[in-house]
Amino acid sequence: MKDREYSNSPKVSDSETIIFLGSYDRGKPRVQLLLEGASKFGLVIQEVHVDIWHKVKDKSQIQGTLTLFLYVLKWVIYRPLLLYRYCRAPAHHLVVMPYPGVFDLLVLYPAIRCRGAKIFLDAFISPYDTVVNDRRLTKSNSLLAKVLYSFEWVAVHIADVVFLDTECHSNYFRLLFRLPKERSHYVPVGVETSVFQRELYDPWDGESPLRVLFYGQFVPLQGTLTLLEAISSWERSSKSSVQWTIIGEGQDSAEFDRKLARLDLKSVRRVCWVPYCELPNWIQKSDICCGIFGSSQKALNVIPNKIYQALAVGRPILTTDTPGIRSLLEPGPAIELVRPNDPSAIVTGLFNLSNRLLERPEDIKASVAQMPIIGPQVVGAQLASVLRESSDSN
Repeated sequence: MKDREYSNSPKVSDSETIIFLGSYDRGKPRVQLLLEGASKFGLVIQEVHVDIWHKVKDKSQIQGTLTLFLYVLKWVIYRPLLLYRYCRAPAHHLVVMPYPGVFDLLVLYPAIRCRGAKIFLDAFISPYDTVVNDRRLTKSNSLLAKVLYSFEWVAVHIADVVFLDTECHSNYFRLLFRLPKERSHYVPVGVETSVFQRELYDPWDGESPLRVLFYGQFVPLQGTLTLLEAISSWERSSKSSVQWTIIGEGQDSAEFDRKLARLDLKSVRRVCWVPYCELPNWIQKSDICCGIFGSSQKALNVIPNKIYQALAVGRPILTTDTPGIRSLLEPGPAIELVRPNDPSAIVTGLFNLSNRLLERPEDIKASVAQMPIIGPQVVGAQLASVLRESSDSN
């Protein structure tokens, strides 16, 4: 387990108001943790916000020309209201724009500059990188890709500071959009410790099926189709009995379900979706939690929410070995890291980890007990550090 240091720098100011501005999605853990972390760390926050994403689980899965048009229309209609609310906000020098804030910034930039505020843009999910490089919904030379890149390039260059979720993701983003190093930072995603709480872990004893959990939005970086190949290989090999629970839906879920039905795998329990508040219970009932297995550049750079959540609850983890993961974790008794996009590596990793559960239960317990918990206080401390360091630099 790697000891990851995050800053505990002093507050930006005991009295200064920091505006969280935009049509960001408050239902997303990233946004919730930034708000909660800032509050817990003692920053004075005021939200200037309009909600257009209510009940949307995955924005990339908005289907149909009419539905997409209605969301775009809703975004446009709410701009005057957002601008009005911002103009009535109290005096401030710092504006934080949570994701997806790129297009909000392009519209609100003149008003923010008129008020003399410094802009901190959370580029956590890049529209261009997500659509073109990660989910491959369009080619890099398409008109849509060029438009997205141009809009995002302008937004990140008019922002004073851009931050992402890991240092390597920040470095990649900086090179992608040609940003100066001093303007690109990172704030970890973290986990809601009020929801995902540490639970006692009793290692698998081999008398019942090994319970392995995967959940997610089935985006390519998660490598769900690669995982399915590994599950099929495991079941055919007649290794120890495993009960796989696969939760979620998204871009790759339809293809996953078609292949799952064709393979007729008896060891898979398929659940389309569960309420977010119920995820801790599913984690607690598992012996091993899966992370991601994709090989895209984004997969190599990020630490997904589910890793922070499994760490917080305290469960062994099987996930891809990436620079992003290595910035937080090292292989250990309860941590198995495998090659990206490789079903055979997943099978081998699961075999190794399951053997350790049986043969070294005390080492597993000790490893689980020492798992780091990156909670709101840590997120708030790092956000405050970015705000203070960048403010002091001017």
